[in-house]
Amino acid sequence: MTGFFTAILALALGFFNFMFADGTPTQLKQYFFRPFNRAEKVLGQKTISQDCDQQVTILPKLKDNSQDFSLSASSGLALDLKRNFYLFEKDADEQLPIASISKLMAVLVFLDNNPGWNKIYTIREGDKREGNRLNFFPGEEVYVRDLFYSALVASDNSAIISLVNASGLSEVDFVATMNKKAEVLGMDNTNFVEPTGLSDYNVSTARDVARLIQESMKDLDIRRAVLADKYELEILNVKPKGKKSGRVSRVIKNTDQLLRSKDLSIKIIGGKTGFLNKAGYCFAGSFQKDDQQIVTVVLGASDQEARFNETERLLDWIFENYTFPDK
Repeated sequence: MTGFFTAILALALGFFNFMFADGTPTQLKQYFFRPFNRAEKVLGQKTISQDCDQQVTILPKLKDNSQDFSLSASSGLALDLKRNFYLFEKDADEQLPIASISKLMAVLVFLDNNPGWNKIYTIREGDKREGNRLNFFPGEEVYVRDLFYSALVASDNSAIISLVNASGLSEVDFVATMNKKAEVLGMDNTNFVEPTGLSDYNVSTARDVARLIQESMKDLDIRRAVLADKYELEILNVKPKGKKSGRVSRVIKNTDQLLRSKDLSIKIIGGKTGFLNKAGYCFAGSFQKDDQQIVTVVLGASDQEARFNETERLLDWIFENYTFPDK
């Protein structure tokens, strides 16, 4: 019996020496001692990482007979949101005043500091800003929700200042927060000095504005407001003349004429207008046709109609001249 165990032991030692002696082929040693890695598959001497499997994005292509597009405005672009692909650009990185498009950043900051839609705010003398029709007057009590809608539907400068005050932030801190949010969004060529867009020093680029549109249209409250052709608001502490009860109501109209366009062949998700003498007429919007979502920006158009006409022409050109992948 002792001889039998001795023979078995000798065979085991011999096999061990054969497998792991200095003369053992390196490949065999690596097979037995190689650390286990779940991200790799070993095929012979080749190591293939599973992390390398990536889907290639197929981009839209211009048709062979496509026509060039000419934009008369100072700057603009069109962005395919699904593929993050620029379908058209004209001086898209030129820094320009953006006027009331600034309000989109202001309401994004406000939403982070919203005291509540049904919070009652009393209009202050210091809320008044020039530039458009006044919808509220000092001493009037209104819901915060109505200030928000007035700011976006009517592009009401005074309503924006009221929202700033309702947020609990000072105007200085509010504007600083606007600039911080712009930085987070990658809007590297954007700067705000006040929240309404009345200053020529509120500047951005078409490319940065496209990022702002993309971010702001993610919010349902913003989309609802910018898509409202008209909005009726109430003054809570003012009674109609000659009546002992009730509340005064006012109707405001949206500055976005595309909401009333009969020629627009594409669904509008939302947009924002802007105008200053130095900025010219501006419009930025988000649109959808079938499963394609397009952001357009037009800065520095010559007149009020031109900013909308340029937008419609650009959208028509895109869908006439581009072929979009099925997926």
